Amino acid sequence: MEGQRHVIRDLLDGERRRLLEKLDQRIALQRKNAMTKLVEIVDRKLRENEDLTELSLATGEIFDRARQEFTSSFVAIVDSTFNIRITRSASAR
Repeated sequence: MEGQRHVIRDLLDGERRRLLEKLDQRIALQRKNAMTKLVEIVDRKLRENEDLTELSLATGEIFDRARQEFTSSFVAIVDSTFNIRITRSASAR
C-alpha cells in the first residue's frame, strides 16, 4: 500500500511539473502575441496621428482576447492532465 502511494505521489508530481511547463509556455506565447498586436496598433495609430482613445480601447480588447484565450487553454491543459491521470489510475488497478 505504501509503495502505491509513493508511485501515485511521483505520478502526480510529474503531472504537476508538466502542467506548469505547459502553462509557462502558453503564458510566454500569449505575452508575445499580445505584445506584437499592441506594437502594430500603437505604430499605426501614431503614424495616423489619431485620437489615442481608440488606442486605449484597442489595447483593452487585445488583453481581453488574450485573457480569454489563456483561460480556454488553461482549462484544456488541466482537463487533459486530469484525464491522463484518471486513465492511468484506472489502468493501474
